[in-house]
Parts: sequence; C-alpha cells; structure tokens
Amino acid sequence: MALSLLLLTGAGLFARSLYNLRTMDTGFDRQNVLVLRLDASLSGYKQERVTQFYREVLSRVAALPDVRAASYAVMGLVTGNSWGSGIKAEGYTPREGDRGPLRNFVGAGYFHTLGIPILAGRDFGP
Repeated sequence: MALSLLLLTGAGLFARSLYNLRTMDTGFDRQNVLVLRLDASLSGYKQERVTQFYREVLSRVAALPDVRAASYAVMGLVTGNSWGSGIKAEGYTPREGDRGPLRNFVGAGYFHTLGIPILAGRDFGP
C-alpha cells in the first residue's frame, strides 16, 4: 500500500510538471510556429554555396501560402546552445565557470516571426 501511494504521488507530480511546462510563458508565440533544422553540408554543399542555399530556402518558405513570416537563426530557439561572445567588461573578473554574455546569429524579421514584442529599438533588417 505504501509503495502504491509513493508511485501515485510521483506520477501526480510528474503530470503536474508536464502541465506547468506546457503552460509556461516562453516569451514567444508557440502557436503555428514550425522549426526546421538544416545542415547544407550534409547534402554536399561547399562553404561558398551554403549562404546562397539558405537564402533560397528562406525565400521559398516565405513564399508558401499561409506563411505569415519566416526567418532563421544559427542556434535553435530552445536548444540551449549558443556561442560565448568574448565580451569582457573592464574591471570585472568573471567567476569560475561563468561563460559571460552569449550570442546567436539571426535573420531579418526574427522577432516578428516568433511574435516577440520589441519594447524599444527595432528588429534586424537584411
């Protein structure tokens, strides 16, 4: 009986955690967003042709019916990956393991595409 109660409690907590993750405000519009991961080098594209390939894919996706906006990012939205920027502040010594500011390369209209409101400034242009 005690083991059953323990398993039932664990299952309830797990279900609650899944519900919390599903309803959490992520800061961007998750409805009707399609995320693709492309690696042109796996298809044999050489480095000098890769940029043109990505531009062509972006323009074709943006031209599809019912597509309201399209953009790109080098690192995925919720992958947890990013690059350290190498930015250093004068007079500040980072703690051990502190990676500092992170960066990502994104395309024109990135914030508009994800429905992220810009409170000050402007979105990235081409």
